[in-house]
Amino acid sequence: MTDQKSIEQQSALDAWKKSNSIGIVQAVTGFGKSRVGVLAASEERGSVLVVTPTTVLRDVEWPNEFKKWGVSTDNVEFACIQSLYTKTHLSYDLIIADEIHLMAGEEYIQFFKRTKFKKLLGLTATIDSDSPILKLFSVIYTVTLKNALSFNAIAPFRIKNIGVELKERKRYESLTNTIDKNFGRIANK
Repeated sequence: MTDQKSIEQQSALDAWKKSNSIGIVQAVTGFGKSRVGVLAASEERGSVLVVTPTTVLRDVEWPNEFKKWGVSTDNVEFACIQSLYTKTHLSYDLIIADEIHLMAGEEYIQFFKRTKFKKLLGLTATIDSDSPILKLFSVIYTVTLKNALSFNAIAPFRIKNIGVELKERKRYESLTNTIDKNFGRIANK
């Protein structure tokens, strides 16, 4: 039997396909956005680029997601946006842009404008309504916190504000100041 979370993930993928396979899925952490990306990649026979903002996502998290769901990475390239944005003449059948809200800087926007692709799936939990990336790609599916709680994609929770003293921070700042002063004395000799 398919659980509700899997049904919602398939709904996100279907909404993306109905948007000519170009758009952003915005869903809370825990929804399974990576699985939506893996599902999209599993249906793509051409070249796939998974572009991330960090090496941990590139080298660990995404390869593990493909393994977890039993999907081959033979046609998949994993790369960080920082290593791509200056390149030209790139072409892919599908780009999966994880944490796309972090790719809204002008140099990264140029990467998306210069690179040829047939399909693009952006994934994010949080994107500002005035993000420059939204001038290129629309949010085509949204899963709110309330939605995710309703089908048990995330565990129920309570928010509690607990005050703490920041002794460690004060100590860190004091030591940093001492180091700066002493380094200044050494550097000026």
